[in-house]
Amino acid sequence: MKIRLLPIFVALLLASSSQAQRPTATPADPAASDSGQADNTKRNSTDENKNTDTAEKQSNSKDDLALTQKIRQEVVKDGSLSMNAKNIKIVARDGKVMLRGPVDSQREKDTIGTKAGEIAGKDKVENQLEVKAKQQ
Repeated sequence: MKIRLLPIFVALLLASSSQAQRPTATPADPAASDSGQADNTKRNSTDENKNTDTAEKQSNSKDDLALTQKIRQEVVKDGSLSMNAKNIKIVARDGKVMLRGPVDSQREKDTIGTKAGEIAGKDKVENQLEVKAKQQ
């Protein structure tokens, strides 16, 4: 008798637990929308300029990949930098490095530019980092 009731008990348990689950809200769900969502349309419009270096234009040469990796490791290792600063774009092509993205302060912009210059060479770094405006 116990053996026959076990499958019925398991089926009931599974049925009741699946009814208790609620779907996770998705960004397309109006109930989940947040009026403060990020809109980088204007910032990313510069990427439409074909002359602007973007992550897709990163060189796949061993030297450029190693250069990008060294700079990224130094930036991530620095505990004084914000998450914005650690997530900047670093694009290396033919030994030249371009830094793009938002940082929280001029100090972060200067720190990252200095680190990149020490690794790639001062004259080979184009620092296009943008200091984010402080929200009030």
